[in-house]
Amino acid sequence: MNCGVFFEKFYSNLITSKKHHIEIKNNLEQITEIINFEYWNKKSSSLHSIIVDSYAISTNLDDKNINVLVELPWYMHKRYSLYGGNGPLALLDDVNKKFRKFLKSSITLDCRKIKIDFEEDISFKVIPVFLNEDGSYTYPDPIAGGSFKATNPRRSIYLFNKLDKQMNGNLKIFVKMIKIWNENWNLDLEEALIDAIVYEFFEDYKIGSVKNFMSYDWYTRDFFEYMIEKGPDYYWYIPGTDDGVMPKSPYLLLKALKKSLVLAEEAMELQLKDYKLLSRDKWIEIYGEIFAREKPLSINGEEII
Repeated sequence: MNCGVFFEKFYSNLITSKKHHIEIKNNLEQITEIINFEYWNKKSSSLHSIIVDSYAISTNLDDKNINVLVELPWYMHKRYSLYGGNGPLALLDDVNKKFRKFLKSSITLDCRKIKIDFEEDISFKVIPVFLNEDGSYTYPDPIAGGSFKATNPRRSIYLFNKLDKQMNGNLKIFVKMIKIWNENWNLDLEEALIDAIVYEFFEDYKIGSVKNFMSYDWYTRDFFEYMIEKGPDYYWYIPGTDDGVMPKSPYLLLKALKKSLVLAEEAMELQLKDYKLLSRDKWIEIYGEIFAREKPLSINGEEII
């Protein structure tokens, strides 16, 4: 069994379940209806909301964590720009209170977002925004006294999907693999940060347009080398934006990268010597047991133990 077969099996273990699709749709409609009723004086479950980040570009590992932007009218921006204290924080609190009027779910302010925990362990993180003429959004940032900043998620989604198409789907597949690596090494990298890092890697890599799982050992090794060369203090940018992101624990990340690079090089050397199972064990050290896990039997999406 060659490494391509191992990586193809690994990928099959990462295919995301769609079992919560209906619940997510219903939850999003509830959120959207509240925003339209409270701020736009309209009855609509579709206007003024957009799902963003990993779920929007299909690089999420599960279907339980959703980021959504909800659009507010500009008079709210004016009101909280002139606010005496931290206007962005007060704006977030205003939206938070509107949700609390209608939803029985657990609702908390989570830095720049309003976190709503629905049933089935589905969590929405909601960011109120204002639509700009160029299609970007202005959002409230309560950090350091509060300010309003710009972001352009539609352009980010477009650029990510465009590069993935050029890479014949390899970009999104490899993003999911690196997210598994992140979990296996307990690095706590944000999903949006991993999306940005792997996007930049593939943009610079200039290889990967052939759908061939035989290449994923090279991708893995070269990715670790690439990040080590960038250094722990490197700012990664969300595609098409000026939104720079840094890892929370850069030196812990660097340590994991160096160890993972050694393991990847050992795995590739063992593969060349035809020690396939020993090579597989090295990849398991990198990615965790899911790398070689046999999928359980299932009926109608329910696992049979």
